[in-house]
Amino acid sequence: MPKSLFLNSAPPLMRLFIASAMALTVSAHAMAVSSPQSTTPSASDVAGKTKASGDYGKTCNPNEAMIKSTRHGDENTDPVIVCSAYAPYGVAGTMSNYKTPEPEKGDDAYGNWSSAINEGNPSGHTYTCPEGTLMTGIKHKDDENGSTYYRCSAFSINGVVQKLRPGTVLKFPEDDHEKSCPAGQIMIGRSHLCDNDGKCDEKASSTYTCGYVRAL
Repeated sequence: MPKSLFLNSAPPLMRLFIASAMALTVSAHAMAVSSPQSTTPSASDVAGKTKASGDYGKTCNPNEAMIKSTRHGDENTDPVIVCSAYAPYGVAGTMSNYKTPEPEKGDDAYGNWSSAINEGNPSGHTYTCPEGTLMTGIKHKDDENGSTYYRCSAFSINGVVQKLRPGTVLKFPEDDHEKSCPAGQIMIGRSHLCDNDGKCDEKASSTYTCGYVRAL
């Protein structure tokens, strides 16, 4: 039976209950909408220079943030970063820079890049986007011990910057993973860890921290 006919034939109170349930279902699926424009990073994403071994970079499209990372191979294999629009509870949000842009670092109206962080730091490293921001890009220079940079953007709904709370933590071997934030969450941080033998190269573990906005 068509949904419209089913609704019309139901008592008024039942019609209200059915309509509310349908709206809730639509809202749940609208939290994070996959972007078809997110593809394998290209050489041009890496500071506009010719690609060298271990170099990669990805900047999300305006008003999109990172939601998935895939990599099957060593430092010569680029990870594939997937970005998505983010609409917690069905309410669309926008991304912008959170501090005065520094064009020489690649900042623009949609986000700010971090300073260089040593990927092969003997103690590993953890980077979390500042409060009220989410991750909208990542780039790396040189081999598995080179420098990693993170791009973060302020996340606003109806002009109000939202606080993103840490949620699911995805842990995986850096050189072999395919991980996505759960529905309703978006990436806000990354760690590259040292394994028990003290190695922090591409075979060591990494994590992504996913965040969420509390119910509006």
